[in-house]
Amino acid sequence: MAAYDLASKKLAGEGGPADPKAALALFEQAAALDERRALRWIGELHEDPKGPAFDLERAVEHYRLAAANGDGKAMFKLAELYEKGRLGQADPIAAAAWYRLAAEHGYERGAERLARLEARLDPAERRRAFRLAEGFRPGGRASRPVAGGEPASPTADAAPASGSAPATSVAVSGAASSAASSPGAAASGEIAGAR
Repeated sequence: MAAYDLASKKLAGEGGPADPKAALALFEQAAALDERRALRWIGELHEDPKGPAFDLERAVEHYRLAAANGDGKAMFKLAELYEKGRLGQADPIAAAAWYRLAAEHGYERGAERLARLEARLDPAERRRAFRLAEGFRPGGRASRPVAGGEPASPTADAAPASGSAPATSVAVSGAASSAASSPGAAASGEIAGAR
């Protein structure tokens, strides 16, 4: 917890100038100590093109780990990436699924964006987005998606497709290595074909 608190202070510039690079290192230490709150911040620092370590693949990796641990804002950040096409072609179905999950996890902006986005989707697309999100709620049908937005079985060995949503929590220790086995490990193409 101490590394997380210190990282937050470094990022905010408390006690001196803001130091995102030092904050990133401290958030990574906190994540290694199972401080799940640090995962989203690591994602945010990697997503920022002007940040200390711009890397969208790592941003997505950490957002997914945070999302798998119930972080609604991380789910929202993933939705934005898919809606805006920052990981390739825009995928409104993947975005709608992530916005729905963000809203369900208490992130109010997720509900606002979901309503706006769903107004542009046809009924079949809305159903596909709903099913995609439904499969990844705790107690849902699956833990990993496959291309086309249909969930695979929780024990499927196939690599997941992009934008996938988590079913339950994922251990944080070894975040970089555990992300490869977490839902949605690939950085792009995971919900490709969801449309």
